[in-house]
Amino acid sequence: MIEEFDKIYSIIDQLEEIIEISIQDIEKSLLDFIDRLQVFIFSLYEEHIDYINGYDDLYELLKHSLFAKQADDKVLDKFDKVCIKYYNFVRKLDKSIIEKFNRTGLSFRSNRVLLEIVDEISKNESGFDFDLQKIITPEIFKKIIELKEISPKQYFYKVGNKNVNYKVDNYKAFISWISGESFLKIRDSIFYEDNNISNRTQTCVNYINDMFLYKLPWAFSSLYALAKDRLMFADFILKDLPAKIKYGVENLEAVKLCTLGIESRELANTLAAMYENDSSKDPEWTIDKWILEKRFYELEKGIKGIDDISIRQIARVRTKLRKRTSFLRDTGKIICDVRGLQFYDYFNLYSNKSINKNTQLLLNHEPQNLYDEFAIEVKTLKGEKIGYVPAEYSEEIFEYIQGDHVLKVEIIRLTARTVEIIIKVSN
Repeated sequence: MIEEFDKIYSIIDQLEEIIEISIQDIEKSLLDFIDRLQVFIFSLYEEHIDYINGYDDLYELLKHSLFAKQADDKVLDKFDKVCIKYYNFVRKLDKSIIEKFNRTGLSFRSNRVLLEIVDEISKNESGFDFDLQKIITPEIFKKIIELKEISPKQYFYKVGNKNVNYKVDNYKAFISWISGESFLKIRDSIFYEDNNISNRTQTCVNYINDMFLYKLPWAFSSLYALAKDRLMFADFILKDLPAKIKYGVENLEAVKLCTLGIESRELANTLAAMYENDSSKDPEWTIDKWILEKRFYELEKGIKGIDDISIRQIARVRTKLRKRTSFLRDTGKIICDVRGLQFYDYFNLYSNKSINKNTQLLLNHEPQNLYDEFAIEVKTLKGEKIGYVPAEYSEEIFEYIQGDHVLKVEIIRLTARTVEIIIKVSN
């Protein structure tokens, strides 16, 4: 049945008269059209399968969904002859197969290749130890990237006045990417042929965007859709592989960080490793709870050479995870300790008796703060910095400040190492 379907050349003459061919590679254009039409018909058939009693029902749906209103009877007649071939095939397929094929969004031809790959993997399944490279071998990977929808673009570099094809080792690039190798290492090991570092960098970016952010996640999510009921390790290896490829990270903890807003794959991998190796963390903490509760200086200490960009990424994630408070609206006040006293002017003010319960304080938003985009600093009227409002209240207070509300701050308790304040909205 599949072999009969693949003999598509028998309908090329009909398709040639239905569509306009504007490029020299007529056969490729027709094959592409056939595949697109097949995906559409399969999807339409599945959606309305309970209401389609015969080809006429499907054809009416097709006419209302495509270009029938703009086509003349002669074109529609030829279109009819093409579509009935698909109908005669799809109606013989099991509904579960149609659903799986439609879930992938790939052509029937590509789905068939993936099914062959699943069969090939299943023959050796008992001998696998969940090593990805033993499951997705170079040979299997080659079949995947030869799929029409997944095939890599051609990339060129200049040698004199000539454009020369890069000899890209796609499998090496794939393994390097999901193993967490740096962009620079991938660039210089895969696109080493070009001496122009600017061109090499841009080519690597283009390759990553095409293959890792789009095509390969599509391919492996399709492979999982076809394999999950047939391979016992599919949920362990294939289910999460599309996300790992998309973000270029090594495990699901790093994937979670990327979905939360960590843009650097190297930073996500580093934080995920810190989380897994942190013996002091609460065993009940998930990685999002861990990154929220972990003291920032401990995160900085664990990341060698951390830069401001990385700090801001972590800070944004912590802000996103932090539950926004509403004490000023609900109770009319916030009572809290001022944080960071040891880093600013408080100890000197206290030892010199220059601060007491009657000292007036101000709250200011500090927009350049690396650690919290909503950071609220506490100062005296003379501009002496005491510290910060705890981060859990900063977003709420920030919105009141931005809304031009006047906030009144009073000291209710102070010791050599503590300042407790109450914040209210002035009437």
